[in-house]
Amino acid sequence: MNNNSTCLPCSTPNCQYCNSMDVCTSCVYSFPLYYKLVNGSCIICNISMCQSCNSNGSCVQCSEGYEVSPNGTCIQVTCNITGCNYCASTNNCSYCNYGYYLLNSICLLCSTPNCQNCNSNNTCYSCNSGYYINNSLCYPCSTPNCQYCNSSNICVSCSSRYGLITNNNNNCAPCSDPNCGFCPNNYAYCQGCSYTQNNSYSAVNGSCVLCNVDECSRCSGVNQCDTCYTGYTLNNSTYQCDPIICNIPGCQACQNTTTCAYCNSSYYINGSQCLPCSTPNCAFCNSVTCYSCYAGYKLMVNANNTC
Repeated sequence: MNNNSTCLPCSTPNCQYCNSMDVCTSCVYSFPLYYKLVNGSCIICNISMCQSCNSNGSCVQCSEGYEVSPNGTCIQVTCNITGCNYCASTNNCSYCNYGYYLLNSICLLCSTPNCQNCNSNNTCYSCNSGYYINNSLCYPCSTPNCQYCNSSNICVSCSSRYGLITNNNNNCAPCSDPNCGFCPNNYAYCQGCSYTQNNSYSAVNGSCVLCNVDECSRCSGVNQCDTCYTGYTLNNSTYQCDPIICNIPGCQACQNTTTCAYCNSSYYINGSQCLPCSTPNCAFCNSVTCYSCYAGYKLMVNANNTC
């Protein structure tokens, strides 16, 4: 906020909050990769499932269900509890898989057949795909190729590559566009198109348009890209994806012209740059230690993590 009590955008890229002097105080989250605050700048924390990195590039806080390893990476907590999806500790489950419910930090099987979720009283409140709930019991949907139906056994969403015909008792029909793979609510309106090795398509206004643009994640028209993958920028004249050039040694994909987003193997991110791993034959490392070696080499944990 300036002296005129108006709100101005923070000038630091990927900054979530900045003070009145436009100095960044907190960076945004971008699951599963996060940004760390280093000297007022937001630098990507290039460790999967890590929420906070230190200035050395090691993780100090992992996402729920993960813990910091001795190497400064995030590893999934294991608790050997049947039906557990995420463990808070070795003897404590946080979330159970479908078909189980959480009680006293362990997972118990729902007793209702075809139940997807039940509460701590073992009462079912949602059923598996193709079933509907009625008085806490699960019954099969009578409409062929129906994925979800309501408590009156009326289909509301169809299975993959099928869509509803709303003026025909909510029956399910194949998607009308041959390149469509997802039209659950209306067989004539595509929401997700198919992808093959030679051709990819994007859904535009309910139809599938050809999207053969390298490094493009979404098209807005035939071979016209709308959004590019990380490391590439949209050329507004050609609607193609041009690589972002940052001339940083060891950088695989650039975030902008001065900052690297991802480093090549045998390098680690340090601020906006890439530095080589100090351990010979190391594929992935941080500034302190190696945590994965190249094929044909073994990580020697008891020997200072050498390869």
